[in-house]
Amino acid sequence: KCAALESSTVGETRRELVLGASSAPSKCLLPKHVLQFTQEHPECCCVVRGGDSQQIQQMVLDGDIQVGFVGSTDNRQSLIYERVAEDRLVLIAPNDPRFAQLKARGILGRDLLREPMVFRDRGSGTQKMIDNYLSTRNIDAKEVQVRQYASDPEMLQELVALGAGVSIVSALSVEEQVRAGKLLTFELEEQPVYRHIYMVYRKKGALPELAKAFAEQVRKESK
Repeated sequence: KCAALESSTVGETRRELVLGASSAPSKCLLPKHVLQFTQEHPECCCVVRGGDSQQIQQMVLDGDIQVGFVGSTDNRQSLIYERVAEDRLVLIAPNDPRFAQLKARGILGRDLLREPMVFRDRGSGTQKMIDNYLSTRNIDAKEVQVRQYASDPEMLQELVALGAGVSIVSALSVEEQVRAGKLLTFELEEQPVYRHIYMVYRKKGALPELAKAFAEQVRKESK
C-alpha cells in the first residue's frame, strides 16, 4: 500500500491524490481546498476517505491515504502534525422554547452539563477534547448522563435536534443546522474553548508530488 501511494512512476498513481478527514474538517475545511486544487490541477483524480480522527491517523500510518485532516494528535512519534485551522467546542441543544429562553438569559454551556447528553465514540478527536474539557471542570465523564453514543456526527446532531439530549461538538460541524434553526449553540465558558484542526502525514518517506503540492496549498491558505 505504502509503495503504491509513494510511487511517482507513470500511470494512475501519479495523478491520484488520496486524502482523508475526520468529521469537522471533511465538512467545513477540505471541500474548498479540494475544489481549488483540482481546478488548478485538472490531471488530478482526488479520492477523499472519511473516519474519526483515530481512524484517519491509522490510514496515514498504513499508507492508505497520503494526507489526513484530524482534530487530535495521537501518534506523534510516527506522524507530522501541522495546525491548519482553529475551531471551537460548543454545547448544542434543541431549538425549543426552554433552551431558547436559557440562551436569551446568557446561560453558558458549562451550566448545562448535567442535562442528558449524546456523545461521540471514543475514536473521535472531538470526544477526546470533550473528555479533556470535563476533566478541567473536575467532572468525571462517568458521572455525566450519557443517553446515547453516536458514531455518525449527523445522527448525533439529529438526536439533539429531536430532544434526546445536549452535546458538545465542533462549532464548524453544526453551522448548517444552526442556520436552519434546528439547533442552538452555547459557548462553554466566558472565553471560547478552542481546539485545532491538523494536517497530518507520515514522517517516513517523501510525499508524492501531488500530495506535496496540495499540502503546500493548504499551508498558504491557512496563514
